[in-house]
Amino acid sequence: MEETIIKCNCCESEINTDMDFFRVGETQTLCEECEREEWDGAMRINIFGHSEFEEGQAFYYSKEFGFANDYLEELYGDVEQSMPISKMEYVRIDGWRGYNSPVVVRDEWTTFDGWATGFADGSLQYKNILHDLLDDLAEHHHTLYCPIWVVTARTSNVFSTATNIMVKKSDLKRFEDFLFDSYGVTLEELKKSLK
Repeated sequence: MEETIIKCNCCESEINTDMDFFRVGETQTLCEECEREEWDGAMRINIFGHSEFEEGQAFYYSKEFGFANDYLEELYGDVEQSMPISKMEYVRIDGWRGYNSPVVVRDEWTTFDGWATGFADGSLQYKNILHDLLDDLAEHHHTLYCPIWVVTARTSNVFSTATNIMVKKSDLKRFEDFLFDSYGVTLEELKKSLK
């Protein structure tokens, strides 16, 4: 029996196709370690307040492998079609810095984008509105007035996470009412907290 040896397109390590794990993506064939790194850098989508999904359910999007559930199994059919984004693109700020940003796929969605940080020091107190909302969503502290989708992705700054809050345009007034009733803030204050 003849062994077939190929190379990982990312790290160039040899892969024995009869013995080793490998995965063929959109543009590359990746070894197990490089496939794991691809998923480690994937965009994360969490869904809150939606009757068809578990509260806080996580999905992922990788440029190489598309959409996956929290077990990294590919999504098909209605679940994939319900995602408000179609892909991710890298936005370059300069030669060294940038961030991943979701591309909104449908007109019925609106998105509020910016970034979150792990610790809001004295100069970043305005970020606390966003942090409180994200923490409360994760802890299920509220009855939501409408479904809220939170999309996060890596940035070149290890202290920042690209963050998009997405709601359907038809739910915008309910989302604004939720912000005011729960936090006493306006949508404009949330947008400022994302910047």
